[in-house]
Amino acid sequence: MTSTEDLTKLVNAAGFGLQLALENAVDESSQQHNFEIEAREQPWRREGLAGFIDLVLGRSNLRLICECKRSRDADWVFLREEDRQNVDRVRLLWQKHDSGDLLGGWHDFHLTTTFHESAFCVVRGHGENDVPMLERIANKLILSVEALAAEESQLLDDDDDIRVYVPIIVTTANLWVCRYAPQKIDLKTGLISDAAYERVDVLAFRKALTTNVEKRRSTDEMAYRAFRRLSLEQDRTVLVINAASFISALLQWQPAMMRENYPAPWEGSRRRT
Repeated sequence: MTSTEDLTKLVNAAGFGLQLALENAVDESSQQHNFEIEAREQPWRREGLAGFIDLVLGRSNLRLICECKRSRDADWVFLREEDRQNVDRVRLLWQKHDSGDLLGGWHDFHLTTTFHESAFCVVRGHGENDVPMLERIANKLILSVEALAAEESQLLDDDDDIRVYVPIIVTTANLWVCRYAPQKIDLKTGLISDAAYERVDVLAFRKALTTNVEKRRSTDEMAYRAFRRLSLEQDRTVLVINAASFISALLQWQPAMMRENYPAPWEGSRRRT
């Protein structure tokens, strides 16, 4: 006969516990940070892929799209040059209804908190020929954000017209920043030396996570400049937050998550395609 211990091991092997615990923690603290659970296990489909969004949190015009990843005794190490400063910028998807038209796109917003930003994450157990784990998770999360936005666009009107979507990976892994000096990387071996390591609770993973951007070039734009701009427009930001610090992050974004002293992208925006 199957024991209770065996059944508990089976349940814990699935990893749903983190999602359930996070949902409960958000509910219990919602009066402090004012984020509420808008959806759980939200189905999505886009570009031939499909899945479920673990949690969607909402407050005013914000949507936090949360992917929960339990990693047992894991360390995620993010590379960052030693002289780079913390940032508050995040490249996020937004949309707005304006007199029946749907406007939107990806834009650099600025949060009220600062954090490290990195495009490289190292995880033990992944070889050179493997697609990096975080890129796989982040790419699928970005697709789910776009799918959710497309679905929600059919429900909005001019009275409830703006949405900003924040992709977040919530993980039990230990998050580390490796501060390195590029001039100290050996060109013969590619090995980093004399690096400093800092454990963090929140950081931004920013990378070109899509090729699905409009290929356009103005008549007075040089080809090489158009290519550089296109490369930047492919960037997407995914926030990575340690699960034990997730509620603290929400509390830091109360009363505001976005800085207000920057122009809103919907001022002078164009129709979304």
